[in-house]
Amino acid sequence: MLFSLLFKFVIFAFVGHLLVPVEAADICSVKTKNADDCREICLRSVYCRYFTYVTNWKICHLKGQYGWRRTTHPYAISGSITFPENIPRVDFYGGDLQSPC
Repeated sequence: MLFSLLFKFVIFAFVGHLLVPVEAADICSVKTKNADDCREICLRSVYCRYFTYVTNWKICHLKGQYGWRRTTHPYAISGSITFPENIPRVDFYGGDLQSPC
């Protein structure tokens, strides 16, 4: 995949929890093979601060820098540039970025 204006961030994933943003929408959503690919796309995206990978749909939701709340979701793996571990069954709800990845 080609990415424009790539910035690299240190990011960590969380398995089992859903982080629900209080405001805004996703940056974008793309199909990926796994949560690691989703994380890599987030790392390369200028505006991505969080991500949620939905395992049963194989969809990666990239999220911007808005307030969030954690919500459980049985098929989600979420990550952030600020958290140190994977959180299964968690989604960063909302805050999805709408611009192209």
